[in-house]
Amino acid sequence: MATKSDIEILKEEMRKRDLLKQTNEVRLAGVVMEVSPLPKSQKVDKKGNAILDENNKPTFYDEMFWLTIGVIGSEEGVLLSAEQVNLVEVGKTYLFVGRLKNRKFKVESIEEI
Repeated sequence: MATKSDIEILKEEMRKRDLLKQTNEVRLAGVVMEVSPLPKSQKVDKKGNAILDENNKPTFYDEMFWLTIGVIGSEEGVLLSAEQVNLVEVGKTYLFVGRLKNRKFKVESIEEI
């Protein structure tokens, strides 16, 4: 017969499993094979008009980089900001942790492994 503590342990395990089902966390580990800068994209409003700065010049999104990383059996791509790309080196292995946002992997942390 199950004791009260066994039931509590089971309830806690079920609660943790339910939380995992609701979590949007992605972990991807691999060797950085290539780092490529992406062209800067111009900012536009919902109607497609250029967003201008105080000097009436077009504005652009921050510089982004595309990393090709080798994972077991394939290659994957990871999008990083200019700040994040300074944390990686070609040929080293990293764990990228993040979330899926608008069907893209948004990296939140990078750890060398």
